[in-house]
Amino acid sequence: MTKDASQIGIYRTIVIAFAALIGVAQLASANNQMGMERLNVLLGEWRGVGDGKWGSHAAERNYLLILDGAFIQGRGLSVYPKQEKNQDGERHSSLSLYGFDQQRQTLVKREFDNEAFVATYYLDAESSTDRRLVFVAENLENVPAGWRARVTILTIGEDEFHELFELDTAKGEFELYVTTRFLRMSKPSGG
Repeated sequence: MTKDASQIGIYRTIVIAFAALIGVAQLASANNQMGMERLNVLLGEWRGVGDGKWGSHAAERNYLLILDGAFIQGRGLSVYPKQEKNQDGERHSSLSLYGFDQQRQTLVKREFDNEAFVATYYLDAESSTDRRLVFVAENLENVPAGWRARVTILTIGEDEFHELFELDTAKGEFELYVTTRFLRMSKPSGG
């Protein structure tokens, strides 16, 4: 084989490998987008009110696509005024990242908050429907051992959703800790 033929063979192999990588990346991107579509209803700016174990609160959320649509970022703030259930009042802020785990073919939510709690949730497909997404914690950091958590998002319409946050503090069953009703204030640009 001549040097030119050998170089052509190497170039051909590189081109084929590169094309295969592009194909795999496009397939992964398509699978990710199909999984993430279920969360598109959340995109935009929201305001809400809620109640629970810590008292009543006002809340705001903002969800947007980040990193070329690979993830949805949610930023939240809940303000609890001084009240009987919450003598000092408090401000609770959070950062959530939603993504699609291609190996498990499921949505995953990672949440970080100002109290240094970190939670990783997966979508419980058996408990979820088109209008009800149930995320169960598979990992909790900086909470007592044995605790479990669950977040349920109920889509009421295009401009309303309810979120329920439940905890099991090692008693054996989930208890509703906070429920919040959100109304859309704005959709993302172009939406």
